[in-house]
Amino acid sequence: GSDHPEVAITLTNLGNAYRNLGDARRAKTLLERALAIKERHYGRGHPEVAITLTNLGIAHGALGDASRQQALLERALRIYQQNSAYANHPNCLQLQQQIAELKQRQQLVEPKQSSSTTFSAEEEIQRLGKEGASCYKASNFAKAEVCYRHLVNLLNHQDNNIVSRRAAYFNLAATYQKLKQWQRAKQTFETLIELQQHEPAPAPTQSQVKKTRQRLAQCETGIMAKNKNKQGLTAFKAKSYEQATSYFSETLALIKKTYTEENGEIAFAHYNLGAAYQETGNNTAAHEHLHAAWIMRQQLFLSLIHISEPTRPLYI
Repeated sequence: GSDHPEVAITLTNLGNAYRNLGDARRAKTLLERALAIKERHYGRGHPEVAITLTNLGIAHGALGDASRQQALLERALRIYQQNSAYANHPNCLQLQQQIAELKQRQQLVEPKQSSSTTFSAEEEIQRLGKEGASCYKASNFAKAEVCYRHLVNLLNHQDNNIVSRRAAYFNLAATYQKLKQWQRAKQTFETLIELQQHEPAPAPTQSQVKKTRQRLAQCETGIMAKNKNKQGLTAFKAKSYEQATSYFSETLALIKKTYTEENGEIAFAHYNLGAAYQETGNNTAAHEHLHAAWIMRQQLFLSLIHISEPTRPLYI
Protein backbone atom coordinates (compact mmCIF):
# COMPACT_ATOMS: atom_id res chain seq x y z
CA GLY A 1 0.00 0.00 0.00
CA SER A 2 0.95 3.66 -0.15
CA ASP A 3 1.97 3.63 3.53
CA HIS A 4 4.37 0.69 3.24
CA PRO A 5 7.95 1.46 4.43
CA GLU A 6 9.28 0.34 1.03
CA VAL A 7 7.36 3.25 -0.47
CA ALA A 8 9.17 5.56 1.96
CA ILE A 9 12.53 4.18 0.80
CA THR A 10 11.59 4.81 -2.83
CA LEU A 11 10.39 8.33 -2.01
CA THR A 12 13.66 9.01 -0.15
CA ASN A 13 15.79 7.82 -3.05
CA LEU A 14 13.69 9.79 -5.53
CA GLY A 15 13.90 12.89 -3.33
CA ASN A 16 17.67 12.62 -3.08
CA ALA A 17 17.87 12.20 -6.85
CA TYR A 18 15.87 15.40 -7.39
CA ARG A 19 18.11 17.23 -4.90
CA ASN A 20 21.23 16.07 -6.73
CA LEU A 21 19.68 17.38 -9.95
CA GLY A 22 19.22 20.77 -8.30
CA ASP A 23 15.45 20.55 -7.64
CA ALA A 24 15.56 20.86 -3.84
CA ARG A 25 11.93 21.98 -3.62
CA ARG A 26 10.66 18.79 -5.24
CA ALA A 27 13.08 16.80 -3.08
CA LYS A 28 11.66 18.39 0.08
CA THR A 29 8.10 17.43 -0.87
CA LEU A 30 9.03 13.80 -1.52
CA LEU A 31 11.12 13.52 1.64
CA GLU A 32 8.31 14.97 3.76
CA ARG A 33 6.03 12.22 2.43
CA ALA A 34 8.69 9.60 3.21
CA LEU A 35 9.12 10.99 6.73
CA ALA A 36 5.38 10.81 7.46
CA ILE A 37 5.26 7.15 6.35
CA LYS A 38 8.30 6.18 8.43
CA GLU A 39 7.01 7.96 11.53
CA ARG A 40 3.70 6.10 11.27
CA HIS A 41 5.36 2.73 10.64
CA TYR A 42 8.44 2.84 12.92
CA GLY A 43 7.60 5.57 15.43
CA ARG A 44 9.20 9.01 15.78
CA GLY A 45 12.31 7.75 17.60
CA HIS A 46 13.47 5.04 15.16
CA PRO A 47 16.87 5.27 13.37
CA GLU A 48 15.06 4.86 10.02
CA VAL A 49 13.30 8.14 10.78
CA ALA A 50 16.69 9.72 11.55
CA ILE A 51 17.94 8.83 8.05
CA THR A 52 15.03 10.64 6.37
CA LEU A 53 15.31 13.58 8.78
CA THR A 54 18.94 13.95 7.72
CA ASN A 55 18.07 13.93 4.01
CA LEU A 56 15.18 16.35 4.57
CA GLY A 57 17.48 18.67 6.51
CA ILE A 58 19.96 18.69 3.63
CA ALA A 59 17.13 19.57 1.22
CA HIS A 60 16.14 22.53 3.42
CA GLY A 61 19.79 23.60 3.43
CA ALA A 62 19.85 23.51 -0.37
CA LEU A 63 16.80 25.81 -0.30
CA GLY A 64 18.71 28.24 1.90
CA ASP A 65 16.83 27.49 5.16
CA ALA A 66 19.81 26.79 7.43
CA SER A 67 17.84 27.10 10.69
CA ARG A 68 15.32 24.44 9.60
CA GLN A 69 18.18 22.25 8.39
CA GLN A 70 19.88 22.49 11.77
CA ALA A 71 16.66 21.67 13.64
CA LEU A 72 16.09 18.53 11.56
CA LEU A 73 19.70 17.36 11.86
CA GLU A 74 19.62 17.92 15.63
CA ARG A 75 16.46 15.82 15.90
CA ALA A 76 18.12 13.05 13.86
CA LEU A 77 21.18 13.21 16.10
CA ARG A 78 19.04 12.88 19.25
CA ILE A 79 17.42 9.75 17.82
CA TYR A 80 20.82 8.15 17.18
CA GLN A 81 22.08 9.14 20.63
CA GLN A 82 19.00 7.67 22.34
CA ASN A 83 19.62 4.31 20.63
CA SER A 84 22.69 2.79 22.29
CA ALA A 85 23.54 0.69 19.22
CA TYR A 86 23.89 3.87 17.17
CA ALA A 87 25.57 6.19 19.69
CA ASN A 88 28.99 5.79 18.04
CA HIS A 89 27.69 5.05 14.54
CA PRO A 90 29.50 6.90 11.70
CA ASN A 91 26.22 8.59 10.72
CA CYS A 92 26.00 9.98 14.26
CA LEU A 93 29.55 11.34 14.08
CA GLN A 94 28.89 12.90 10.67
CA LEU A 95 25.75 14.60 11.97
CA GLN A 96 27.69 16.12 14.85
CA GLN A 97 30.19 17.55 12.36
CA GLN A 98 27.47 18.89 10.06
CA ILE A 99 25.63 20.57 12.95
CA ALA A 100 28.87 22.14 14.20
CA GLU A 101 29.55 23.52 10.71
CA LEU A 102 26.00 24.91 10.48
CA LYS A 103 26.35 26.65 13.83
CA GLN A 104 29.66 28.09 12.72
CA ARG A 105 28.10 29.41 9.51
CA GLN A 106 25.18 30.98 11.37
CA GLN A 107 27.58 32.73 13.73
CA LEU A 108 29.39 34.34 10.84
CA VAL A 109 28.86 38.05 10.54
CA GLU A 110 27.58 38.75 7.08
CA PRO A 111 29.91 41.22 5.39
CA LYS A 112 28.24 44.63 5.59
CA GLN A 113 28.99 48.26 6.03
CA SER A 114 29.72 49.37 9.58
CA SER A 115 27.50 52.10 11.00
CA SER A 116 30.62 54.14 11.79
CA THR A 117 32.57 53.47 8.62
CA THR A 118 31.56 54.06 5.03
CA PHE A 119 33.23 51.88 2.41
CA SER A 120 33.21 52.68 -1.25
CA ALA A 121 32.14 49.86 -3.55
CA GLU A 122 35.75 49.35 -4.63
CA GLU A 123 36.98 49.18 -1.02
CA GLU A 124 34.26 46.66 -0.15
CA ILE A 125 35.22 44.54 -3.17
CA GLN A 126 38.86 44.54 -2.12
CA ARG A 127 37.98 43.75 1.49
CA LEU A 128 35.73 40.82 0.59
CA GLY A 129 38.30 39.44 -1.84
CA LYS A 130 41.10 39.55 0.74
CA GLU A 131 38.94 38.13 3.52
CA GLY A 132 37.65 35.34 1.28
CA ALA A 133 41.16 34.39 0.21
CA SER A 134 42.38 34.44 3.81
CA CYS A 135 39.51 32.22 4.99
CA TYR A 136 40.00 29.81 2.08
CA LYS A 137 43.71 29.50 2.85
CA ALA A 138 42.86 28.83 6.51
CA SER A 139 40.38 26.10 5.41
CA ASN A 140 37.47 28.13 6.82
CA PHE A 141 35.43 27.41 3.71
CA ALA A 142 32.08 28.30 5.27
CA LYS A 143 33.17 31.88 5.87
CA ALA A 144 35.01 32.02 2.53
CA GLU A 145 31.73 31.08 0.82
CA VAL A 146 29.93 33.98 2.55
CA CYS A 147 32.62 36.43 1.43
CA TYR A 148 32.79 35.23 -2.17
CA ARG A 149 29.00 35.09 -2.49
CA HIS A 150 28.72 38.74 -1.40
CA LEU A 151 31.61 39.63 -3.67
CA VAL A 152 29.88 38.07 -6.68
CA ASN A 153 26.67 39.98 -5.85
CA LEU A 154 28.58 43.26 -5.71
CA LEU A 155 30.48 42.65 -8.93
CA ASN A 156 27.30 41.65 -10.79
CA HIS A 157 26.17 45.26 -10.40
CA GLN A 158 29.31 46.61 -12.05
CA ASP A 159 30.14 46.63 -15.74
CA ASN A 160 33.78 47.65 -15.49
CA ASN A 161 35.11 44.79 -13.36
CA ILE A 162 34.84 41.91 -15.82
CA VAL A 163 38.11 40.19 -14.86
CA SER A 164 37.39 40.50 -11.13
CA ARG A 165 33.89 39.11 -11.60
CA ARG A 166 35.21 36.03 -13.39
CA ALA A 167 37.78 35.48 -10.63
CA ALA A 168 35.08 35.82 -7.97
CA TYR A 169 32.86 33.25 -9.68
CA PHE A 170 35.79 30.85 -9.96
CA ASN A 171 36.69 31.28 -6.28
CA LEU A 172 33.07 30.84 -5.19
CA ALA A 173 32.73 27.64 -7.25
CA ALA A 174 36.03 26.31 -5.89
CA THR A 175 34.79 26.98 -2.36
CA TYR A 176 31.56 25.07 -3.07
CA GLN A 177 33.78 22.17 -4.16
CA LYS A 178 35.60 22.26 -0.83
CA LEU A 179 32.22 22.24 0.93
CA LYS A 180 31.23 19.21 -1.23
CA GLN A 181 28.29 21.15 -2.61
CA TRP A 182 28.81 19.67 -6.05
CA GLN A 183 25.58 20.87 -7.65
CA ARG A 184 26.17 24.49 -6.60
CA ALA A 185 29.78 24.29 -7.72
CA LYS A 186 28.68 22.89 -11.10
CA GLN A 187 26.09 25.62 -11.61
CA THR A 188 28.61 28.34 -10.67
CA PHE A 189 31.26 27.00 -13.05
CA GLU A 190 28.63 26.81 -15.82
CA THR A 191 27.76 30.47 -15.20
CA LEU A 192 31.45 31.33 -15.36
CA ILE A 193 31.82 29.54 -18.71
CA GLU A 194 28.93 31.60 -20.09
CA LEU A 195 30.64 34.77 -18.87
CA GLN A 196 33.90 33.69 -20.50
CA GLN A 197 32.13 33.05 -23.79
CA HIS A 198 29.84 36.08 -24.01
CA GLU A 199 31.34 38.93 -22.00
CA PRO A 200 33.19 41.66 -23.89
CA ALA A 201 36.96 42.08 -23.84
CA PRO A 202 39.31 41.34 -22.25
CA ALA A 203 38.86 37.73 -23.28
CA PRO A 204 39.94 35.02 -20.82
CA THR A 205 43.19 33.18 -21.51
CA GLN A 206 43.14 29.65 -22.88
CA SER A 207 44.59 28.47 -19.55
CA GLN A 208 41.70 30.05 -17.62
CA VAL A 209 39.09 28.48 -19.90
CA LYS A 210 40.77 25.08 -19.66
CA LYS A 211 41.00 25.25 -15.87
CA THR A 212 37.33 26.18 -15.56
CA ARG A 213 36.24 23.28 -17.77
CA GLN A 214 38.46 20.86 -15.83
CA ARG A 215 36.84 21.99 -12.58
CA LEU A 216 33.37 21.61 -14.12
CA ALA A 217 34.25 18.04 -15.14
CA GLN A 218 35.35 17.38 -11.54
CA CYS A 219 31.96 18.54 -10.30
CA GLU A 220 30.11 16.32 -12.76
CA THR A 221 32.23 13.36 -11.66
CA GLY A 222 31.60 14.23 -8.01
CA ILE A 223 27.84 14.26 -8.60
CA MET A 224 28.02 10.88 -10.38
CA ALA A 225 30.07 9.44 -7.51
CA LYS A 226 27.53 10.65 -4.98
CA ASN A 227 24.67 9.09 -6.96
CA LYS A 228 26.52 5.77 -7.37
CA ASN A 229 27.25 5.72 -3.64
CA LYS A 230 23.55 6.23 -2.87
CA GLN A 231 22.66 3.37 -5.22
CA GLY A 232 25.21 1.24 -3.40
CA LEU A 233 23.71 2.12 -0.03
CA THR A 234 20.24 1.23 -1.29
CA ALA A 235 21.47 -2.12 -2.63
CA PHE A 236 23.34 -2.83 0.62
CA LYS A 237 20.23 -2.09 2.66
CA ALA A 238 18.24 -4.46 0.42
CA LYS A 239 20.94 -7.11 1.05
CA SER A 240 21.87 -7.12 -2.64
CA TYR A 241 25.53 -7.24 -1.71
CA GLU A 242 26.92 -8.17 -5.14
CA GLN A 243 25.10 -5.20 -6.65
CA ALA A 244 26.29 -2.98 -3.79
CA THR A 245 29.87 -4.09 -4.48
CA SER A 246 29.48 -3.06 -8.13
CA TYR A 247 28.08 0.39 -7.23
CA PHE A 248 30.73 1.02 -4.56
CA SER A 249 33.49 -0.02 -6.99
CA GLU A 250 32.22 2.57 -9.46
CA THR A 251 32.00 5.13 -6.64
CA LEU A 252 35.63 4.56 -5.67
CA ALA A 253 36.82 4.90 -9.27
CA LEU A 254 34.85 8.14 -9.74
CA ILE A 255 36.05 9.65 -6.46
CA LYS A 256 39.67 8.90 -7.37
CA LYS A 257 39.08 10.92 -10.55
CA THR A 258 37.52 13.76 -8.57
CA TYR A 259 40.35 14.16 -6.07
CA THR A 260 44.03 14.44 -6.93
CA GLU A 261 45.23 13.24 -3.52
CA GLU A 262 44.15 10.88 -0.77
CA ASN A 263 41.48 12.27 1.53
CA GLY A 264 38.50 11.33 3.65
CA GLU A 265 36.17 10.83 0.67
CA ILE A 266 38.45 8.16 -0.80
CA ALA A 267 38.73 6.56 2.65
CA PHE A 268 34.92 6.40 2.94
CA ALA A 269 34.67 4.85 -0.53
CA HIS A 270 37.21 2.16 0.40
CA TYR A 271 35.29 1.51 3.62
CA ASN A 272 31.94 1.10 1.86
CA LEU A 273 33.42 -1.24 -0.73
CA GLY A 274 35.13 -3.27 1.98
CA ALA A 275 31.86 -3.55 3.92
CA ALA A 276 30.06 -4.84 0.82
CA TYR A 277 32.83 -7.35 0.03
CA GLN A 278 32.66 -8.58 3.62
CA GLU A 279 28.97 -9.38 3.22
CA THR A 280 29.64 -11.33 0.01
CA GLY A 281 32.20 -13.47 1.83
CA ASN A 282 35.17 -12.13 -0.13
CA ASN A 283 37.27 -11.53 2.97
CA THR A 284 40.50 -10.91 1.03
CA ALA A 285 39.01 -7.99 -0.92
CA ALA A 286 37.18 -6.80 2.21
CA HIS A 287 40.39 -6.66 4.22
CA GLU A 288 42.23 -4.89 1.38
CA HIS A 289 39.73 -2.03 1.20
CA LEU A 290 39.00 -1.76 4.92
CA HIS A 291 42.73 -1.68 5.64
CA ALA A 292 43.24 0.99 2.95
CA ALA A 293 40.49 3.07 4.59
CA TRP A 294 41.99 2.58 8.04
CA ILE A 295 45.49 3.62 6.92
CA MET A 296 44.17 6.63 5.02
CA ARG A 297 42.10 7.85 7.94
CA GLN A 298 45.09 7.46 10.27
CA GLN A 299 47.20 9.57 7.93
CA LEU A 300 44.47 12.21 7.75
CA PHE A 301 44.05 12.28 11.56
CA LEU A 302 40.41 11.25 11.25
CA SER A 303 38.59 9.02 13.69
CA LEU A 304 39.75 5.42 13.25
CA ILE A 305 37.69 2.65 11.74
CA HIS A 306 37.86 -0.52 13.84
CA ILE A 307 37.97 -3.28 11.25
CA SER A 308 37.16 -5.99 13.80
CA GLU A 309 33.72 -4.47 14.43
CA PRO A 310 30.69 -5.23 12.22
CA THR A 311 30.90 -2.95 9.23
CA ARG A 312 28.12 -0.87 7.73
CA PRO A 313 28.40 1.47 4.77
CA LEU A 314 28.74 5.19 5.33
CA TYR A 315 27.02 8.15 3.70
CA ILE A 316 29.35 10.27 1.58
